Amino acid sequence: MAKTVLVRGARQLLTLNGPPGPRRGPSLGNVGLIEDGSILIVNGVIASVGPTRRVENLAESRRATEIDATGRVVMPAFVDSNTHLLDSGASGNLGNHEGHEPKRPNVRRLGIEARRILTGCVRHGSGTVDAHSGCGTDENVELRMLRAAASLDQQPANVVPTYSIPAARPDEPLDGTTYLDWLDQHLLPRIHSKRLAQFVGITCGTERLSLNDLQRLIEMCQRHGLMVRLQVEDKELAGAIPLAISKHVLAMEGLNRVSSEEAAVLAVSRVVATLMPATTLQTRAEVPPARMMIDAGVAVALASGFRHHRSGTFNMQMVIALACSSLGMTTAEAISAATINGACALHMGDRVGSLQFGKDADLLILNVPDYREMSWYFGVNLVSLSMRKGNVVYNESQVQWPAA
Repeated sequence: MAKTVLVRGARQLLTLNGPPGPRRGPSLGNVGLIEDGSILIVNGVIASVGPTRRVENLAESRRATEIDATGRVVMPAFVDSNTHLLDSGASGNLGNHEGHEPKRPNVRRLGIEARRILTGCVRHGSGTVDAHSGCGTDENVELRMLRAAASLDQQPANVVPTYSIPAARPDEPLDGTTYLDWLDQHLLPRIHSKRLAQFVGITCGTERLSLNDLQRLIEMCQRHGLMVRLQVEDKELAGAIPLAISKHVLAMEGLNRVSSEEAAVLAVSRVVATLMPATTLQTRAEVPPARMMIDAGVAVALASGFRHHRSGTFNMQMVIALACSSLGMTTAEAISAATINGACALHMGDRVGSLQFGKDADLLILNVPDYREMSWYFGVNLVSLSMRKGNVVYNESQVQWPAA
């Protein structure tokens, strides 16, 4: 028997309805608002979205389990496309130097810690979360971390494992080969064959990889069936943006320095520019020209950039507030960037990020009557209820007032 749920009577229902692909330009500010809206969910998939009067009169709605959203905002769950849920303590460990073996992470410990962080992400409204590995160059270390990330999927949120190319290339050979050959011949084939990651995250900058190295890395990742996202350091590598566009890189992250000419090129490409205002604040990096990029037509997404000891928030509501206060974005633009555009940055725009027919029923009910109030709060959790595929995965506990 089909499991049917009716989320009924939202004061504001944000559908983020639109054509396939990321929102850009004026469409970034269109949240697909329906006043007094409802959603019908059948077996975890959205079956109908629209005004309450129409949806509640459907035959399936009459036998549905009802969730009352009266007076509140209903919207898609956040898609956080850049986090480091896993921390092995081996980040930056470049192999066996001075006779020391690389630290071997305990997969159970990694899993327990990652679940704790993921629980916090879900409480604060994230329905899909990226999980970077630890940037080590020891094959067993990386595979252990990716297995730990893979074990988190089918939990209260979608978890998307990403293998991180180390930020600094080791000079010493690995397994008798150069570093890039080692990746090509050893690690990347194993990651792909074991289906431990969908993406490779590559850090590039003037002190990192050369442009030729970057091109070779992108090509080898794609040859092994892995999609690529580029993390651009504060000192950007000249030519990285045209290269990313020509090689069909899915997203570029950390674009704090973008010229108007580069923005114009990005605007006619499929690359999603992922901004991380919480990381910018905590590391005191240069503030990205978000307003200029949006007005130029660049597809902009927002992510937390959560990373142990570097960017200490996984609260996407806080990221939205920062985007509005420091990046000049409107609340509607920030919501689109944190939902459907984040989904497109993870190649998941056909499944999550908006409340449309046939998509997974990943949604939030917020304790505010108007979505614009989200940018008024800073570090406050407004989530009343979270659903993943039509199942309640978080429901706020009620404060117990003593009897008078």
